[in-house]
Amino acid sequence: MTLFLLQEAARTVVLGPTDGVVETSIINLVQWLRLIAETTGAVIICLGVVIAGATFVKALVPPQVDSFNRIRLVLARYLALALELGVTQLR
Repeated sequence: MTLFLLQEAARTVVLGPTDGVVETSIINLVQWLRLIAETTGAVIICLGVVIAGATFVKALVPPQVDSFNRIRLVLARYLALALELGVTQLR
């Protein structure tokens, strides 16, 4: 009987992993990290579009046919980088 009372007293003092704040804190931390990764990917895509657009405008002033492949590659680099960040977020 005494052992049972000690076990019950210890159960109320020592919280399990689901009863504490640790699990909630880790979930919140992971959600913040996902938000940061998604935001970084969106910023990288926007930056790539702006840089590719500026390169496109520069190529239009004196019409240069060779520049369009370079513009596509610039945009593709930024999209690939953002895709790498997106792949890390998959569950």
